[in-house]
Amino acid sequence: MMADISEATVQELQNALAMGLATHQAGDLGAAISCYERVLAILPGQADAHHYLGVALFQSGDAEAAAKHLEIAVAGKPDSAEAFNHQGCALLALARGGEAETAFRRACALNRDHAEAHFNLGTILQALEQPEEACPYLSHAVALAPDQTMWRVKLAEALRDLGDLTEAGIQLEAAIRLPGVPVDALFQRSRLRELTGMGRLARNDLMRCSILDPQNFRALNNLARGFMTGLQAGQAARVMNWAVRITPSDPMIRYNFANCLLASGDLGQGWLEFRWRHLKDEALVERRGLPPEWDGGAVKGGGLLIYQEQGIGDELRFASCLADAALAAAGPCTVECDRRLIPLFKRSHPSLDFIEKLPRDEGPPTTVDFTELVRTSNLAVHAAIGDLPRHVRATVEAFPDTRAYLLADDEARTVWKAKFAELGPGLKAGFLWRTGLASKIYAHYFFDILDLRPVFAIPGLVPVNLQYDECEEDLRRAESALGIRIHRPDGIDLRNDLDDLAALISELDVVIGPMTSVLALAGAMGTRCIGMNIGLDWTSLGTARQPWTPCMTVVHKGADRLWSEAVEEVAGMVRGLSAGSAMENPEPGSD
Repeated sequence: MMADISEATVQELQNALAMGLATHQAGDLGAAISCYERVLAILPGQADAHHYLGVALFQSGDAEAAAKHLEIAVAGKPDSAEAFNHQGCALLALARGGEAETAFRRACALNRDHAEAHFNLGTILQALEQPEEACPYLSHAVALAPDQTMWRVKLAEALRDLGDLTEAGIQLEAAIRLPGVPVDALFQRSRLRELTGMGRLARNDLMRCSILDPQNFRALNNLARGFMTGLQAGQAARVMNWAVRITPSDPMIRYNFANCLLASGDLGQGWLEFRWRHLKDEALVERRGLPPEWDGGAVKGGGLLIYQEQGIGDELRFASCLADAALAAAGPCTVECDRRLIPLFKRSHPSLDFIEKLPRDEGPPTTVDFTELVRTSNLAVHAAIGDLPRHVRATVEAFPDTRAYLLADDEARTVWKAKFAELGPGLKAGFLWRTGLASKIYAHYFFDILDLRPVFAIPGLVPVNLQYDECEEDLRRAESALGIRIHRPDGIDLRNDLDDLAALISELDVVIGPMTSVLALAGAMGTRCIGMNIGLDWTSLGTARQPWTPCMTVVHKGADRLWSEAVEEVAGMVRGLSAGSAMENPEPGSD
């Protein structure tokens, strides 16, 4: 094709391309785009013009047009790592992550020394939660460009997710020493320090972030969380109040503000802010066909619908409000709940109507239609189960001092009582050590089974596993390392047979573990339980106890000690218990 173009035209194309590059480098994207388009008007397949035009369009914000030109460019320049890297950037901006990853991999294969391509590929792999594959690419990028602060920060994040906290710390310290304002490096170092029990130093980093970047609400949010871990709820609330001023419409920030307010004892504003949880991404559900929202008073012309939300733990906790809500509504009450809880809830509240959680259309957005239920059940008003406390628990004094508010099945209790008797004398202690929803982000909120060593070492203690995910390897590891025998309850699915689990827990002497649904269930059944929490949260409502569950004691790890140290405190409490003591569990129906 070039043979059909005159020498003058070739010169014109070269001049236009050179002019495009010059204006492009000078920052005049409009002029550069015009030059590249002039080249393509004469020679539509010119790969360099497509390449540079794609870059200019991407920089001007038109990623879709950029991707089209860059696709042509890489076809015409199959050996250009630069073109493939630019194509990957455009595809990534279009949320075409798989294609972007392929482009970045091609760029890295073509040029081992292309630092940006290695960084981009490592970043994608990190976002895909593949830190073991991301680390070599990020590490190589940093080796090629050691003065890139953000690259070191990203490498540190991947190393942290791999569990290599030492090397992650080295990378962050190097990043902080680089010129400029290392806000991101300070922010990530604070998270690393939090993981390693250096809470005060973590807060110092976050305070520096806030000084260097006063509009950084993420830093303020984490600083407030640090104060909560440091058992300073009032200070946390003040920090979150400032974060709300910066970004007043962010649901997560408003929800975290509610968390701090409630933890500091401000139930008035706290319950109002708590309603922002409905707008969080992970909780956002479009509920159609609902009647008006309940105002907390007597209902006229129909019944009250209470709909299900959040997880099992919160559902169990808020169930302590059902009887009072029904009393305030002074009429029929229909409660949507998790199918696994229906037998337990029906037995405990026979005057209420419990229905299985209606099917959700996953969307997006997630939707559920209540129209038919509202019509057939004559429902006049609605309330989310998590909004009931605003109406019936407006103050801490409104919480009844009732040890058990849910009732286990009598026959099932008898069965479990007999099974535990077969284990011989000793304190029957149910335990778990983590949530069933594994997340690297929240891994430090929980502990390892071997951290429970001081509890397992208590003479006469009979450990009973209540961990409801796949955990046999951990159980055997503990038995081997500690020389103990852990009882595995047979004939029960600990995750799904919640009614039977309630009966089992009712026959234990004590339940120990993090603040998961199992601890919430133990508290609801009136079983003596010790919850282990990393710091304060809204459930304490500004008290030194759990108003929801008077039989529960909470031990806070705090900001500046390890889980193993918190477990020592728990072990001291357990030593003070004995099977058949005054702390024995209530009979069904007793307070």
